[in-house]
Amino acid sequence: MEGQSCHLNVPVFPSCPVLALTDVKQDHVGHDFNSQPFCVIPVSIVLCSTCVEVIPECIVEVLESKEDIRGAKASTFWSGVTRRAVLDLEPNMHNTVLMDFCVAEPGTFALRDIQVTARLKKSSTLLQASDVTFKIQHQKFVTVVQT
Repeated sequence: MEGQSCHLNVPVFPSCPVLALTDVKQDHVGHDFNSQPFCVIPVSIVLCSTCVEVIPECIVEVLESKEDIRGAKASTFWSGVTRRAVLDLEPNMHNTVLMDFCVAEPGTFALRDIQVTARLKKSSTLLQASDVTFKIQHQKFVTVVQT
């Protein structure tokens, strides 16, 4: 199946109504853990509609991770609001959701455990209303060093 490309120039496939990517302003962050125990990293989650009709609601939710990518007890967590809704995402448009990722020690961390649900309503091209839920497969990494 051949995909199309959204305005972010990322290939997408028609079977999924939304493309979701994570981004941070800096891939490498310096933080003094002696003066502040947690380093808060703002994360942008970009939703890009690949649907030909308005998506009434997209829900972005960050899930609690019990372990980090090495299998050790997690030293990261999502802070503040962990579930946000984007209403009326227009065709071929994007919307950015901001979340805070917290780190308790230096290291390289994957921004993961992010789930997106697109709620689609019955329309001329869709025979019935449905929800499409997926985890973001694209993983962004951020490195935090002690300053």
